[in-house]
Amino acid sequence: MIGALASVVAVALVSSVALAQEPTASEADGSATAESAQDNSEPRSPYYLIEEKRRKPKPHIWHRIGLGASGVAAAFFLHEMGHVLMNLAYRNYPTLQPVTYGGFIPFFTIDPGITCGNNGCVDANGDRFKGGRTGKYFITSAGFLVQSLITEAIMSKDPMIRYHYKPFQKGMLLFNTTLSFGYALSAWLGLEPRSGDIRGMADASGINHNLMALLVALPAGIDLYRYLKPDAKWAPWFSRASKATLIGVAFIH
Repeated sequence: MIGALASVVAVALVSSVALAQEPTASEADGSATAESAQDNSEPRSPYYLIEEKRRKPKPHIWHRIGLGASGVAAAFFLHEMGHVLMNLAYRNYPTLQPVTYGGFIPFFTIDPGITCGNNGCVDANGDRFKGGRTGKYFITSAGFLVQSLITEAIMSKDPMIRYHYKPFQKGMLLFNTTLSFGYALSAWLGLEPRSGDIRGMADASGINHNLMALLVALPAGIDLYRYLKPDAKWAPWFSRASKATLIGVAFIH
């Protein structure tokens, strides 16, 4: 739900997918059995896949573009559905509101209409919102939490996805990463509308707006590193810890 969505889609249409194939097992030595050759083979760096990929025939470009763009669209839909379903889980009924990013980029937001103060929270009708600040935080952060689940599922299942032909999944990763960075950047530059996700999360938790933007950008940054350096053993655990922190913030106010 950010004005930079158009840029995300454009990027997906030209370069969202890298090509590769699943790695094959080492060939057995002619004088040894396949079993002994497998036992004696040394593990190879994932970077050997780059050369293998260059020798493989590439699928048609429109096939890659179509699947990549579909991944972007699916990730966007799931981000917004996260907001809708979390609102309904708290029996709150959001509305679609027009917003402007940067003063000139028109878009929309799923506005929960919840306002919190010293005496609790009220919904758009002025009735008491029973979810309180924790509920408002989960509603406004739901899109990012869905992104975290999707990204973690994709990268945990295939840590070497960078080298594999999976344009749909790569389109989802591209959207999730770019959207998080875009939100954080708009918050730091003062371009985020008042009904923006990060602003809502900061208001609900009582955390500084700029710090909340950093907490949103951090998992995306680590996941980007995981994608580029899949052999970094520490990165998955730091990424998961940063995502858990984003959830835990809901309970600290």
